[in-house]
Amino acid sequence: MKKDIPAPNAEPELPPFSENPSMTFFLEAIGWMELGNSEEALLSIEQITDKYAIRFEVLALKWSILYKLGYHKKCKDVSYSLTLFHSANVDSWMMRAQSFYNQKQYQKAYETLQSVEKQFKNDWRFAYDYACYHSLTKRFEKVDYWLKVARRKGDSKEVDKMFENDPDFKPYKKYLESGKKDEN
Repeated sequence: MKKDIPAPNAEPELPPFSENPSMTFFLEAIGWMELGNSEEALLSIEQITDKYAIRFEVLALKWSILYKLGYHKKCKDVSYSLTLFHSANVDSWMMRAQSFYNQKQYQKAYETLQSVEKQFKNDWRFAYDYACYHSLTKRFEKVDYWLKVARRKGDSKEVDKMFENDPDFKPYKKYLESGKKDEN
């Protein structure tokens, strides 16, 4: 392993981000996003090439820019770095799963969250997304469980509203309408 690349999950020992010239590019990228110019935002964020490029904030913003631009394969690469260097952050894993979802690779999205289920089972957003992937991969027996976790850990009214409007639950709702759940 190269000396200048920290070990996975080790937050690099760096001076505060605000004291680094890379901060200018980071703020510039945020500004371009706020103005609705994702292409310029990408050009700005890609100018961060030093050790700061693997900071969570930088990788997450880069992923968001790529997502907005529809560069889903590149999102997958960035999300890999997020899970490699920031595995203790639930958002890293959710972005990784979302990267697979965007390419209609629902099984891989499911497996991504399954691999960290125990670590993040108390995060309502994780539970909700995990319920979605259970629905999309037709693992209906656990959808209710994960929705209950999401309701218990988050705002139950918000979760219910999301569930009602989320097309990812169409397979599950169809399953419920078929009456197969009552047969089990």
